[in-house]
Amino acid sequence: MAGDLSTIDFWDVGQGDCSVLHLSDGSVIIIDTGPGSSPVVAWLAKTQPHIHAIVLTHNDADHVGALPSVVHAHAANIDAVYMLDYPHDEPKFRELFDAVLSAQKKAWVHF
Repeated sequence: MAGDLSTIDFWDVGQGDCSVLHLSDGSVIIIDTGPGSSPVVAWLAKTQPHIHAIVLTHNDADHVGALPSVVHAHAANIDAVYMLDYPHDEPKFRELFDAVLSAQKKAWVHF
C-alpha cells in the first residue's frame, strides 16, 4: 500500500505535462510521462524509485511519448498503469502503447 503524499514535482518537459507525486513510503505516482525527450526518464534511471502507478490523462504524444522508455526500463518496479483510453485506430500511437499492452498481460495495466 502506498504511503501518504509527501511532495509533488512538476517537470518542465516543454509542451505537455509530467508530474511526480512522492509518497511518504518512497514510492512515486507519475501523472503523464511527457514527450519522448522527457527528463523524467533520466531521473527514473538515476533514482530507481518504486512506481506505485502511472496515470495517463490522455493520449497525446506530448503527454505519453516517454511511456515506452519508462515501461521498458522499469516494468518490475511498476504496480499499475491507468489509461483513460487506448487509440486503437491510430497507428502513430500503437508504438507508444505496445509496451503497456504487453504489460497488460501481467495484469497491472488498467483501462
